[in-house]
Amino acid sequence: MNLEEFLRNSQRVLRDVTRSLSTSPSVDTLNSSNIRLDALCRNINRMSAQFPECSSLLNDVMEIQDIIGSMKREQQEQNVTMRPSYDGSQRMGRPRFHIPKEQLELLLELRFTDADIAYMIGVSISVIKRRLREYGLGRQNQYTTISNEDLDTHVLRLTHGNPLLGQRNVQGLLSSEGLVVQRSRVAESLTRVDGAAVAMRWSRTIQRRSYSVPGPNALWHIDGNHKFIRWGMVIHGGIDGFSRLVVFLRMSTNNRAETVMDCFTEATANYGIPSRVRCDHGGENKDVALFMNSHHGESRGSCITGKSVHNQRIERFWRDLYTGCSFRFKDLFHKLEEEGVLDLNSGVHLWSLHYIFLPRINRSLDQFVQGWNNHRLSSERGKTPNQLFVQGVIQNRGSNQTGVSEILHEPDMTEYYGVDWDGPVPQEDGEVEVSGLPCPVSNERLLQLKRTIDPLGHSEDGFGVDLYRRTVDFCNEIVE
Repeated sequence: MNLEEFLRNSQRVLRDVTRSLSTSPSVDTLNSSNIRLDALCRNINRMSAQFPECSSLLNDVMEIQDIIGSMKREQQEQNVTMRPSYDGSQRMGRPRFHIPKEQLELLLELRFTDADIAYMIGVSISVIKRRLREYGLGRQNQYTTISNEDLDTHVLRLTHGNPLLGQRNVQGLLSSEGLVVQRSRVAESLTRVDGAAVAMRWSRTIQRRSYSVPGPNALWHIDGNHKFIRWGMVIHGGIDGFSRLVVFLRMSTNNRAETVMDCFTEATANYGIPSRVRCDHGGENKDVALFMNSHHGESRGSCITGKSVHNQRIERFWRDLYTGCSFRFKDLFHKLEEEGVLDLNSGVHLWSLHYIFLPRINRSLDQFVQGWNNHRLSSERGKTPNQLFVQGVIQNRGSNQTGVSEILHEPDMTEYYGVDWDGPVPQEDGEVEVSGLPCPVSNERLLQLKRTIDPLGHSEDGFGVDLYRRTVDFCNEIVE
């Protein structure tokens, strides 16, 4: 390595650290930045022995380290000021912190440890332990008592037709149904139920890339999944980049901007308005882009548009969704075509397919989201997306992060929704057209169909094919 290359790399480290400090960094980010700067200082000193001109870089490094020190002190002061208030009812002895029982119940329900709770609230672990004893709360029965036979029955039901669901996904699905089971027992159950599938999943493991954003709602990734475009359906999804929490996931029979905006609006009502959104250039995202630019401003990158392949969080999620949920329906539809049961040139067939399978797929998507948001992430020390989101909000409640403050202050979206804003929008190149099909029967007969055939009702084959056949027959009788 020559001197010029060393100087370029040193400047790159300084730029990276400076960029990370400009986005309300967390304590972890500050510490990692300090580690990089310490390593840079050591190597500058080594190079200075042979190239004295390198010593000029030390001043820049020390200046940035002073800034980091100041930011860490400010955060420590904020943590002190964000501690719970004192209980004024106590007249003697040391004042007690006021920690509501409901707050501890929520954090215990999300399965945070005592150390995590103490860190988030800003008190010692001993204080948390005392409050848990006083409130009669504990973790003695945190795991569900269930036999191996019953556990295997639940695991077999969850993985039926979907052998690619792994330990953490199955554990998350069980947790969403109120069954809290140790991961080791889930792993043993999966081996008993289908050992070959375990070996197959192991052979498909991939190396993950690193990713970092400052906190919850700092960046949402939204995108459309077009694997069902052949059958006139599209899945719209959104995921929080910090926690990997799925904020919305819905299949529709159109790819219009108002459909995406409806999903986005419902998600903001549940999780707050994000600081930024990343999406592709599709025209279906234009309403979300207009809202973000109007709500947060145009010049700050409120809506980041780019190639779909650069939208890593949601693109990676699509793979997990396919292997964990949607591939079953795709394979089923192909099979229906091969057997001549589904004719893509028939409006009645496609409409009947939408009538039966759109609710069934959305029900499966809801179940997958519940399991996903409760599954433990190996890269996050076993924390779930729900835990990461709540922990991030609590830890950043005293910061100036826009996404977190939107949660705590509950902004009103109604004045913005439906307004024709002026401002930059994504280009509409590459837009995928999906149009809803007209109903082949009259409104009166449609009401009769709804009373006769429930799309979410019992299916003899377990997949809804018999319900689809009955719907086609019903529509054809009326058409004839």
